Amino acid sequence: MKFVRTWGPLFFGLLILFLFFYFRLKPLINQTFPYTFDQGRDFLKAQSIIVNHRLTFIGPPAGGLDGVFHGAWWYYFLAVAYLVFNGAPWGFSAMLIFISLIELAGFSYFLKKEVGLLPALMFSILFAGSSYLISMSSFAINGVIGFPFILLWIFSLYEFFKTKKPIYLFLIFFSLGNIFEAEVPFGIFTIPAFFITLVLTGQIKNFFGEKKNLIYSLTGLVIPFGPRILFELKNHFLQTRTFLGYFLHPQLHSPQSFSSIVTNRIGIFNYYFGGSLPASSPVIILIFVLLSIYGIYFVFKKSSSRLKMLVKFLIIFLAALFAVSFFYRDIFWTNYFEGLSLYFIVFMSISLSTINQAKNKYVKLLPLAILFFLFAFNFYAFAKDINNRQPVADVGMREQLKTLNYLETAANHQSICVRVYTPPIIPYTYDYLFDYYVRTGKIKSIGQGYVDDKCFYVIENDQYKFRIDQFRKDNIPQGAKLLSIKKITDNVKVELWKFP
Repeated sequence: MKFVRTWGPLFFGLLILFLFFYFRLKPLINQTFPYTFDQGRDFLKAQSIIVNHRLTFIGPPAGGLDGVFHGAWWYYFLAVAYLVFNGAPWGFSAMLIFISLIELAGFSYFLKKEVGLLPALMFSILFAGSSYLISMSSFAINGVIGFPFILLWIFSLYEFFKTKKPIYLFLIFFSLGNIFEAEVPFGIFTIPAFFITLVLTGQIKNFFGEKKNLIYSLTGLVIPFGPRILFELKNHFLQTRTFLGYFLHPQLHSPQSFSSIVTNRIGIFNYYFGGSLPASSPVIILIFVLLSIYGIYFVFKKSSSRLKMLVKFLIIFLAALFAVSFFYRDIFWTNYFEGLSLYFIVFMSISLSTINQAKNKYVKLLPLAILFFLFAFNFYAFAKDINNRQPVADVGMREQLKTLNYLETAANHQSICVRVYTPPIIPYTYDYLFDYYVRTGKIKSIGQGYVDDKCFYVIENDQYKFRIDQFRKDNIPQGAKLLSIKKITDNVKVELWKFP
């Protein structure tokens, strides 16, 4: 029995790490991690910070909110990744996976220390196998840097309920500020929902009853907002005026009825709850929802007062988050709640594990059965993936890298002319890779002026063919001769033209 207690957790920990790395490193190895217009734009910005020392006070545009931007910390995170990996295109995703590993290890340790081994294992396997977290682990998009702060916020809440130390107030509000800066819409709903929860749980006095508590809280909130505040001062409070305009004179692009709003939010919560599991079929979601609700009974009957307070706080917070979002009556994108799955994973880890406090000996085994199911399903997915003989799909960055590798061979370490048509019009995706290939010496130089009377044209498919026709008209000299066409993927071809 001592052997099991000593080596059992290590064995399961290694299995979880194996699953964690397998599901997350595969897109890096196959080069299929997401790479779109936004990633190309953001990577170029990070490169500018490191190479040209051009600092910025604001981040990328917040989709759907004209005139509002995400925080600048995303660009500085990418700048660190650029520095660590020398700008390698896969380095940004590798950095995200490293941060994700820290999240897994740190929060699992916290649960093991404060709640128990079973909740820690439940959190670890849910985290490692979450279909949502796996899909986001190598997706270099600004919202993902809010994930570690969601977990830091939950940890800090628990520690404040336990110790009442103001340092945890600083961390609570520091986390809230960073959640806002990572994904502005989520922050807009999260912060009011947090204060509503403070009122409904009677925590206002505990949080702000002393002057030092207020100072710690405000300091924690202001620090993440620092670059945004400087941007506002420099630009005559551009975003502040935009925010006020949304609230005072809302102009809705597509007004939604109350019933459609409720249906939409239920669908989004369902999406993120399903994403917290390795599989998101309606039956599995329903089973885990019911088991989690059942587990709440044991949390409030058997757990410590601080754990009860944390679970109560999270329940009310999620309800408040759901309700506050009703005030936004325009099109509500799923990414406005980016990271919501983490709340569900933490909640399930605690509530499902606490069922082992039941008196019935069969019910007591239910958490172990759930844990076994999660392990079994993840290894089933692993085995199915290993046995998949289908060729790797040309998706994500793999497509652009295949194009660049072809151009590298064709260039033979010489300067070449390349002109690109890609549906977003601005070819940020190729621009970043062009810079990387030139900087690392794979291609001498890439420009748009004909070299030796020749130029390569990268043409991506577009459902609007007239736009490709217009690109050809604007970029291929009259009388030029087509020398060759190379099909890179079903979506991309490279043409070589010679000036007459």
